[in-house]
Amino acid sequence: MACHASPVGGDWPCVGYVARHGYTNLALRIAASQGRIDLRGIVEGCADLPLYDTFWDMLAAYLQTIPLDPQDLDTWTPPCAVDAADAGPVQEIK
Repeated sequence: MACHASPVGGDWPCVGYVARHGYTNLALRIAASQGRIDLRGIVEGCADLPLYDTFWDMLAAYLQTIPLDPQDLDTWTPPCAVDAADAGPVQEIK
């Protein structure tokens, strides 16, 4: 699952998804075995973060941040984009 803050066409994985579901996702496990992603490092690095348990929990919280007035969309920044802008991409999986 791509990070919401990654650019279109240059997607990088959602760190929260990787931390929660990386060991059960076959593509991520293969990428880790090939050295294309540091799965253990991501899981350990996110151990103390308050991550959502499911995609649906995250989506519900995310949708609550979207402004009701369409004019406010021009200045709205998704909540995860602020954190991701500071951290940069984890690592692109190819």
